[in-house]
Amino acid sequence: MNTKNKVKAFYNPPSLLFKQMGSSMLMGYLNRWRNFPGFFYSTPPIRLVKRGLGELFIGFCYGWLPVASAYYIQTGAIHPAIHWLAIPIGLTIFNVIFLNEYPDYEADKATGKNNLLNRMGKKKGDLLYITFSLLASAAIIASPFWGIPFKVVYFYLPVLIISLFIVVMILRGKHEDRKKLEIFCGLNIAVNLGTSLSYILAYI
Repeated sequence: MNTKNKVKAFYNPPSLLFKQMGSSMLMGYLNRWRNFPGFFYSTPPIRLVKRGLGELFIGFCYGWLPVASAYYIQTGAIHPAIHWLAIPIGLTIFNVIFLNEYPDYEADKATGKNNLLNRMGKKKGDLLYITFSLLASAAIIASPFWGIPFKVVYFYLPVLIISLFIVVMILRGKHEDRKKLEIFCGLNIAVNLGTSLSYILAYI
């Protein structure tokens, strides 16, 4: 806050108070959104994971929510570019959770754990995973148009190669091999972490 704004805030404490109250209310709202899905992801009686909603909430809570919250804490605002930062992070963490459901597909089906994969089936699940992978990559490549430094594209290239490799392997049905699927799940985590790292490096 510059000197002029400090003086203005000093002589207008009610406006500053209301601004602080608004900021606190928004942070409280964001925190509730973070805590609710996190707690009820696998906790009865709601258990979002068995309702086909857990994966979507994870994508939101570990995608848009932490990015927006971290930016808001530091600046007191949410810039439109934040949404473009959060989209690929949310999509890739969704894919991490989603692909990790494949090894337990039969067991989950037998025990009535109706997660999103069991509700959709493997064929539609493959299509959803591939779609979200491609959307995440497209969002990062297009993000410079919304103010993200262009060098993010260069940092993302190795991650893009890994992501496309997994997509091709799924299209070829290689994920039906459990040992190969474990490798793909590990690479999938690398894609999510690499996506966040690409943005971090772009701003250094």
